[in-house]
Amino acid sequence: WNQFPPGLRNVTRLRLLASIGAGGVVFMTPMVFHAIDFSASQVGSGLALSALVGTVVRLLSGALLDRGLSCSWPIRFTTILAVLADITLFRADSYGGFVVGEILLGSAAGLYWPAIELAVPLSCGAVPSGRGYALVRSSDALGFGIGALIGSLCAWLGTLRLIYGVEAICMI
Repeated sequence: WNQFPPGLRNVTRLRLLASIGAGGVVFMTPMVFHAIDFSASQVGSGLALSALVGTVVRLLSGALLDRGLSCSWPIRFTTILAVLADITLFRADSYGGFVVGEILLGSAAGLYWPAIELAVPLSCGAVPSGRGYALVRSSDALGFGIGALIGSLCAWLGTLRLIYGVEAICMI
C-alpha cells in the first residue's frame, strides 16, 4: 500500500467508498421499487433512462475535462447530485419520483466516471498507470461487493431503502 503515491491512495479510498454506496443502490433499487408494486417495465425504463442520461453526461464531462477542467470539480458536483438522488429515491413512492431520482443518479455517474478515471494516471507519479488502475479497480470491485452485502443485510432486516442512506453517507 505504501508503495503507491499518496494521491493515488486517496483516489483509491474515494473509489472504495463510492463503490460501497453504489453497490447497494445498483443491485437493490429494482427490489425497492418492485416491492411497492412497480412493474418490471417501469423499473426497467427508469434504469434505462438513468443509463441514457449518464451516457450523455459522460460525454459532456469528458469534453470539459479535455478542455482543462480539474478532475475535482466533477467529483464535487457528483457528490451533490448523488445525495439529491438518494434523498429523492428514498422518498419516492410514485413513478415520477423514481424517474427523477434515476435521472439524478445517472447524471452523477456520468460526471463521476470520466473524472475519477482521469485522476488515476494524474495521481500515479512514478508508478506505472497500469498498476494504478489495478489498485483502484480492485477497490471498485471490493466496494461493490461490500455494498451489495450491506444491501442484502438491509433487505434481510426489512429496511431496504436504507441503501440510499448508506450511499449518501459514502458520498459525503
